[in-house]
Amino acid sequence: MSETGDRRREQGAIPLEAALLAPVLLMMLLFGVAAGRTETSHGFLNAAARAAARAASLSRTPTSAQTNGQAAAQSILKAQGVPCTPYTHVDTSQIGKRPGTPGYVTVVIHCRLSLKDLTLVPGLPGSIPVDATFVSTIDTYRAKH
Repeated sequence: MSETGDRRREQGAIPLEAALLAPVLLMMLLFGVAAGRTETSHGFLNAAARAAARAASLSRTPTSAQTNGQAAAQSILKAQGVPCTPYTHVDTSQIGKRPGTPGYVTVVIHCRLSLKDLTLVPGLPGSIPVDATFVSTIDTYRAKH
């Protein structure tokens, strides 16, 4: 066959290849966005858990530790715009021990991260669980009041 005939057959191949590859490339891009959002949100949850545990460990009473820990976590997550509604648990069972007794505060944050805006990716759930935990020690030799 002549060189001109081969070119005519190949002219239609490039748009066809582009039409087949475009959806695949778009799905790969959206999957990368979902993975990035998940990892970034996990980092923000870790920062919130760390701040909450630190705020709670500086409190003198279990009640104020709960309040301060949850407020610190909410503040960080709100400032960072994490697209989820977190559940924050602050374990204050060791606050209020007598001075000289070691203790710690544990904060666990559970969150369902929304991925609903990335629904073009098949098999991607509408939301995924993201968790963070941090433990902060209580100053052993501080006074109760």
